Amino acid sequence: MVREILNDYTPLTADQALIPDLYHAMNGIFPDLQDFDKKVLFIAIVYRCFAPQSFLPPFKEENGKDRIAVGKLPAGVRDKISQCLGFRNSEMSNHYKTFGEAHIKNPRYRAKIKQVTDYLGLTQAAVDGSRLEYNNQPSIDDNSRS
Repeated sequence: MVREILNDYTPLTADQALIPDLYHAMNGIFPDLQDFDKKVLFIAIVYRCFAPQSFLPPFKEENGKDRIAVGKLPAGVRDKISQCLGFRNSEMSNHYKTFGEAHIKNPRYRAKIKQVTDYLGLTQAAVDGSRLEYNNQPSIDDNSRS
């Protein structure tokens, strides 16, 4: 059972170049989100893609040992979050992540996260160690962003 839980919380990608695409996809899919909700949702999306184990509560391994899931973001991810959200300090993403932890338990927010990751083709089935492709969606390049 522990292995199944950890498989469900496997990162969807390691490609940090996709972070701005996640942001623009989220804004396109959910254009009417309030600023606070937009920040919380975006950070939850990024954590789902890069460090989903950080949302797991402590649990017992099959051998009975207590385990705390560790899901630190890879170096550079918080800087990219800050660029997208206009934060001056990348530590602000930690502040909003605490709200994301509560939201991730809500099926409605989980569905929103999945909708954005699915749009970019970032699905658990696509994780195979290679660079993920965009699942027949148009690429979002820097020149098309406003």
